[in-house]
Amino acid sequence: MLRRALPWTFLLAAVAFAPTARLGAAPRFAIAHVQSTSSSGSTTTLNGVAAGSLLTFAGCAGAAITAVSDSTGDTVTELTDVTHASVPLTMGTSVWYVKNATAGNHTLTRTGGFGSFEKYAMSEYSGIDATAPYDKFATVDFSNNFDSGSTATTSQADELLIGVSCNDSNRDNTPSGSSFTDRQHGCQGSRCVLLADRIVSSTGAYNYTVTNGGLQANAMSILTFKAGGGGGGSPSVLPAIINQGRGGGPMWKGRRW
Repeated sequence: MLRRALPWTFLLAAVAFAPTARLGAAPRFAIAHVQSTSSSGSTTTLNGVAAGSLLTFAGCAGAAITAVSDSTGDTVTELTDVTHASVPLTMGTSVWYVKNATAGNHTLTRTGGFGSFEKYAMSEYSGIDATAPYDKFATVDFSNNFDSGSTATTSQADELLIGVSCNDSNRDNTPSGSSFTDRQHGCQGSRCVLLADRIVSSTGAYNYTVTNGGLQANAMSILTFKAGGGGGGSPSVLPAIINQGRGGGPMWKGRRW
């Protein structure tokens, strides 16, 4: 009677000295625009925000916006603030964000600004890193009809680009070209705000420009946010099996199978 059809040496040779393997990095989350809104008063509301979302808030007012609070208690962080002294009015432009938002209705209340001449835009995005989403920003402040725009260089492949523009000419801005999608735009008094976005899948220097900016104060900003996910993977160790050959069978940590 045969004790074994094949020797253990043959069956286990492939794993006897198997190297440590590493599982691949998890894919990054897919970034998506969820909803947007705009307002002309001291409060701006998005209803039904999903847990973990990123909220962006852009304001164009007759004075600097000094603070923004969230009805949920989530922290609202300022990224850029440009005050442009122009004739006949001073213009303040601010961009703020909420990371890893609490689920529910979010009403953002601004402090500062100027009630008769202000316009605000707010958007929700999914798939953004919940811990440290902000990457880069650039801004430009000018007083002519058109500018070359603002450029930011991303640090990872999958990012959300937010383009914001504000003018003091009672003229709606529109994104130049087709790379940015207009999410909200409008005017209140002489203040006009535009919030646009673009989702990219490779690192690079990205430029945001607008048309129809008018002949008075203008400001443009580009801000980038990183996709979530994309962890570095984890090691997966294949155990080294010590084979004893015929008659003995394999051993694992000194014990014979």
